[in-house]
Amino acid sequence: MGDGQVQDLVVEQLKLLRTDLRGLRDDFRSEISGLRSEVSGLREEQRATNARLDGLQEEQRATNARLEVIETALRDLAQQIVMLARAVHATLENRRETDAAIEDLRQRLRALEERSSQ
Repeated sequence: MGDGQVQDLVVEQLKLLRTDLRGLRDDFRSEISGLRSEVSGLREEQRATNARLDGLQEEQRATNARLEVIETALRDLAQQIVMLARAVHATLENRRETDAAIEDLRQRLRALEERSSQ
């Protein structure tokens, strides 16, 4: 093999390498383009998810505000029930005392009626 043939072989091999490198470059470009598209899609999904989360947080704030109103109303109701129970208890005590006094008066009246009928 002469120098010319070796050079031709080297040139041929370099051309093949160049062709392979161009093919690899094109493959990488298409892969990178695909990855960019996927990343773009993921970013859109992230934005949509963030928007949904923002909406949920707003709903949670509104729900918490409503629950605070309900909690306050329940506390007020509980206080009123306690006051009502105390009033009922006091009324029942008063009734017992009144019933005892009425029974005492009835006994006295019977005793007086028995004395007057004799």
